[in-house]
Amino acid sequence: MARTRYVQVNGQLLEVYSDRTNAMMEAFEDQRVMSEYITRVNAEAPPDLMYHYTDASGLEAILRSGTLWLTDVFRLNDPGEIRYGLDAACAHLAAEGGLRNASEIEKDFVETVCEKLQANVESSANYFVTSCSFERDHADQWKKYGDNGRGYALAFDAGTLERHFMEVAPSNHSTFPISYAAEEMQAMQRAIVGQGLEIVRAVGRHMGRTLLRRISVRLSVNILHCAIFFKAPKWSSEREYRFMMVHRGDIAVPGMKTRRRGDMEVRYCEYDWKTGCAATLREIVLGPQANADFAKRLCAELLLRQPIPIQRSAVSLL
Repeated sequence: MARTRYVQVNGQLLEVYSDRTNAMMEAFEDQRVMSEYITRVNAEAPPDLMYHYTDASGLEAILRSGTLWLTDVFRLNDPGEIRYGLDAACAHLAAEGGLRNASEIEKDFVETVCEKLQANVESSANYFVTSCSFERDHADQWKKYGDNGRGYALAFDAGTLERHFMEVAPSNHSTFPISYAAEEMQAMQRAIVGQGLEIVRAVGRHMGRTLLRRISVRLSVNILHCAIFFKAPKWSSEREYRFMMVHRGDIAVPGMKTRRRGDMEVRYCEYDWKTGCAATLREIVLGPQANADFAKRLCAELLLRQPIPIQRSAVSLL
């Protein structure tokens, strides 16, 4: 017979847990949907080289400091990136909450999670990312990330950089290619939402505010985690490879810094690639309108023991 656990504070019943509910919560917090996807992605080998597009000041900062900046995912140049996956999850939630037979607790849950995703998801967890591309010389990326062709692309040995990044902080760091598979993203978000709703339906009328909030926060984190791996199909030509650092939302992020971008304060963390992995830099590609002498001077000053080939882009942005 299933055992029921009553949780009381000052003699008042707050939650009712059954063995089944406890098992479902454990499975929900150890997200199978994401773990299976990550296992499959990790089995794919990266290309030989990956390219980080930047402008002239970015090139100098990367070479002089020996670091790459991982930016708060909610402060990327295109804030719509992360909303793509979140909006898909909200659509699934809204559809479930709008069903004719949806209970009041289900509707309350859907409303709570959607509100969190729209307004407070940034407090769920701290995600910092930097991106490379498998594309060496890509017109759209020169325009978007390479100062409209006046910038540069640093070519890194993909396997070496990836291994070094993971060794720095294995429990907080991950690397993966971005997926542009819309149907797969929709299916994953639908499964994640369904898992949260299954718990809500199992508890039913005994659901208290504490458990409702716990499930809401966990579902928001799971939805956000899924969204990190996907971008809209229109960006598929970028062939992005992402480096990510994750910290819990309720703790201070070690080593976090801030910088200004216009009127916005942007949070970021630094990854030191040069100290233990300088040889991973293999080439610098000049943008179509980039200053070659500027790159040569930087290399001569900062990479004395490591001659780096400097090649001009073959792309025309006219």
